[in-house]
Amino acid sequence: ASELWLPLRYDPFSGGGENTELVMSLVKPYRDVATGETLGGILVNIKGKLLLDSIERIRLGKTGKFYVVDAAGTPMIGSPAEYGGPLAHEDGRDEYRMNVDGVPYYFVTRKMENGWMVVGAVPVREIVEDIAGLQRQIWLYASVLLLIASAVGVLFSRRITSPLHELMRQMRQLEQSDFTAQLHVRSKDEIGLLGARFNQMVRRIERLMAQINRVESGKREAEMRALRHQINPHFLYNTLSTIRWMIKLKNYDGAYKSISSLVKLMEAGMEKKGPFNTIGSELDLLEKYMDIQRFRYGQQLVLNVECEEDLKPLSVPRMLLQPIVENAIFH
Repeated sequence: ASELWLPLRYDPFSGGGENTELVMSLVKPYRDVATGETLGGILVNIKGKLLLDSIERIRLGKTGKFYVVDAAGTPMIGSPAEYGGPLAHEDGRDEYRMNVDGVPYYFVTRKMENGWMVVGAVPVREIVEDIAGLQRQIWLYASVLLLIASAVGVLFSRRITSPLHELMRQMRQLEQSDFTAQLHVRSKDEIGLLGARFNQMVRRIERLMAQINRVESGKREAEMRALRHQINPHFLYNTLSTIRWMIKLKNYDGAYKSISSLVKLMEAGMEKKGPFNTIGSELDLLEKYMDIQRFRYGQQLVLNVECEEDLKPLSVPRMLLQPIVENAIFH
């Protein structure tokens, strides 16, 4: 017979009670060298406490344990009784699950050189709890990273869209001819370059509009001046002709008054004080004009003026009212 290993047990020959030692025994045959006949056996005891301490130092989860069984599934080190009795390696699998008293267990086996197996058993609940905890951590980290990514995305989005919205607002303001619209450029990227170009465009449009206003104002002044120059020669000729006849008829007082009124009218037409005059001043000039016309056509000419006092300080182009009165007299 070959050598025989006995499972971990208490040695009945080591003492009694608390002094009984836990051992694992190896029985080897003692043979006659000449004949090979087995004469007896040698019993070698290995301290079981050392074996248990060594195998218990290997942890499997929180409550998982290891034990060793022989090729037939007989427990050699540790007791699998708590798992339902001796366990054999099933179907050559190294890993499998089994319910023990309604509780699912996960088993891992590794075969040794002598045919024995090291079996590790741990409740599936512990593995799942670890995986669940890991999943919770993953979800937590993923949520935190997602929030950070969202915040960064919102910040970058605002950094891009806010200047564009401001540019659109300033463009709407520019559409209403408000040339004070200016963008505050705070960056040197493409958005900042676009804002700088927009500000340059606004300033250039403002200068062009000012230039156009000056040109248009000059054109209006030239048109009014041309209109007055068209009126003045005809009026001047008639007035001077009237004064000539007054002098010839020795109406020196009327000639003097006519010349005084003409001087005031000519002074108003020379635009010494600008192209505009108040309505009140224009009405005074109309009285001077009417004085001249009365010398020509007689005192029966009457000019009725109805003007509110609040309107007299308003400005109008010079010589605006005289052509109306002159046409009324002629026609």
